[in-house]
Amino acid sequence: MSKEYMRTASSDLLQGLVDLGIEYLFCNLGTDHAPLIEEMAHWREQGRAFPKLILCPHENTAVHMAGGYAVATGRGQAVLVHVDAGTANAAMGLHNLCRTRIPVLLIAGRAPMTTFDDVTGGRRSNCSSSHC
Repeated sequence: MSKEYMRTASSDLLQGLVDLGIEYLFCNLGTDHAPLIEEMAHWREQGRAFPKLILCPHENTAVHMAGGYAVATGRGQAVLVHVDAGTANAAMGLHNLCRTRIPVLLIAGRAPMTTFDDVTGGRRSNCSSSHC
């Protein structure tokens, strides 16, 4: 790749998961995960290993699969969910895991800071302009 690589938060997150020994990332992916998916593709091009993705149809499924793996192996795993609603959907499963002291790391996206299109961190709702 001829383009100069810039270190990103996604790279640091992936490296942190690798450093923790996370083998699986149980995911319910959404639009807030695009930068992480791009970083995974970059790592794959470089031949670097990162946690295997297990795609889950719902956040509750992801949390309970990660918890089941932790119980079966004794090794905590990670869960990646959507912003607000995804985190809320994961909450009951996380409560159950917490009460039984089963280790699972929850990672969630962040909702846009504002709904104003032209503000940094804002949700872009009109993509008819040339910069979308």
